[in-house]
Amino acid sequence: MTLTDTSTVIDPGHFRTVLGHFPTGVVAITSTDSAGGPVGMAVGSFTSVSLDPALVAFLPDKSSSTFPKIRESGRFCVNVLGAGQQDVCRSLAMKGSDKFASISWTPTNRNNPRIHECIAWIDCTIETIHDAGDHFLVIGRVTSLEVDDAASPLIFFQGGYGCFSSTSLTAPGEADLLRPLSIVDQARSEMDAVARELGVECCASVAIRDQLVLVGSSMASTLPTSPHTRLGQRMPFVPHSPSH
Repeated sequence: MTLTDTSTVIDPGHFRTVLGHFPTGVVAITSTDSAGGPVGMAVGSFTSVSLDPALVAFLPDKSSSTFPKIRESGRFCVNVLGAGQQDVCRSLAMKGSDKFASISWTPTNRNNPRIHECIAWIDCTIETIHDAGDHFLVIGRVTSLEVDDAASPLIFFQGGYGCFSSTSLTAPGEADLLRPLSIVDQARSEMDAVARELGVECCASVAIRDQLVLVGSSMASTLPTSPHTRLGQRMPFVPHSPSH
């Protein structure tokens, strides 16, 4: 016998705060309306569902004015947004205006907008739609998909946007590190000498896109911490305009 507790009422604000501690990726769900114009919405509730058959899902709010148009078309494209595409989110969140006025895109084989400079895209047909409280659960059958740019994804966490930083020097797509690592090897003796003379850790870092990556370290023998555990550490390296 299974007992279901229906008496507990969860405060929506508290629910949102707690679940906000779970980071999610951000995608743009795009399609076309009955007139053939592009429509889209940014969601953080996208997930893979099945490998065989290939199925994905997202959960649009029932109050969305965009989802009915996507539902009517019977198809959609999932555009995986990169860390530098917050402007796409802002454009798709606008009301009463042309959301795609500043968004460059080309149609997929199923005529869904594929947004330029996205990390990847997944073209789908709507398989089923389920009721899920104040949202719908939309299951899509994948018809085609591709990775366009293996860059850092856009992440939504605790009410703000950010990016994911790998801590590995062997992360995919880091061919840009090969030359800096070679230079560090050539400078190793000088770094060791500085560390010994001053009794410090001497670090070498390189800017890769929007991150500062630690690619080399020499440490004085009197210091207790091994530098090798931090090689590959990445930190945001984004210039900000001074406040006025």
